[in-house]
Amino acid sequence: MPIKNSGSTSFGMFLVSLLLMISGVVMVVRNLVAVGINSRTLQSSGFGGHYLILIGLVFLGVAYYSLSPFSRWRNLSIRKVIKKGKSKK
Repeated sequence: MPIKNSGSTSFGMFLVSLLLMISGVVMVVRNLVAVGINSRTLQSSGFGGHYLILIGLVFLGVAYYSLSPFSRWRNLSIRKVIKKGKSKK
C-alpha cells in the first residue's frame, strides 16, 4: 500500500537530516566525542561528529529522492540549477 502523504514524510526526513548535520557540526567545532560501551566486547568506544554529518547527508539524499519527480519542490530545485547554468553563457 503506497503512502498517500509522502510530502510530510519527506519533510520529516529533511528535519531529521538537518538535526543530525547541525549536531555533527557542533560536535566537530567543540571537539566533542560521544562515548559508549560496546555490548559485545564491553570496551568503551566513541565516535565524533563526522559520523553524524555523514548519516545526515544520507538522510538528506533519501528524503530528496523520495519526492516525486514531478513534485513542485524537486522541480523548483532543478530549475534553479538550470537557470544558473544558462545565465552564465
